[in-house]
Amino acid sequence: TGGWPQDDHDTFVGHWRRRPKKFIDAEVLQELQSLLPHRRHEELVAHMDWLRRHEQRKEEQRQLVSQWREWRGHATAAAAAQAPPAAEEARDEAWRRQKLAVRDEAKRAEQKERLEEWRRQKEERLAGEKAQQRMDAAAHRRLQKENWQAKNATREAIEAYRTQKMAQESALSDALRPAAPRVPEQTRRRIAQRSASLADRAARERAARADAEHARALNPLK
Repeated sequence: TGGWPQDDHDTFVGHWRRRPKKFIDAEVLQELQSLLPHRRHEELVAHMDWLRRHEQRKEEQRQLVSQWREWRGHATAAAAAQAPPAAEEARDEAWRRQKLAVRDEAKRAEQKERLEEWRRQKEERLAGEKAQQRMDAAAHRRLQKENWQAKNATREAIEAYRTQKMAQESALSDALRPAAPRVPEQTRRRIAQRSASLADRAARERAARADAEHARALNPLK
């Protein structure tokens, strides 16, 4: 079956053999793709190549068997014309050798077919593993990018929250700070006038004390 499940292989072979040899591969593969949608195009092409090699080997085996039978028929006719026991033994030995040769050839063809099938399956497995590795690497890069974007968004959100909180705290502090009392204009004028009056009075008192001291200095007996 070329490594395929029996159902898939039977579907493939049945449709392939119903198509005339003049059909191009692309048309047959397109029809097979609709019958086996779960199979990739590369798998269908590989199975078609395997089936052709398999059919060719079977045909070669049939030709070998046919040639052997034809040779045996000629040998039997020739031996019938000769009858001596030595000729009969030689004929039997020739038949035996020819039969072994055909069997060995068929065995080698089968071993070659199995080896090619093993290589094909190995190549498909390696190709599948490489494809899976590429998919895993792409998924890993995508996950790293998403994690970086999430962390960056979190940092930006934290920074925005801190900025907003600082602005709110600053506004609250300004609101709670007691405002400087505002002195009415009339009160400021009254305070200024009183300050000027007190300063003038202090100046007159200093002048009076200075005059008195000067007078005592001029008339020490008084």
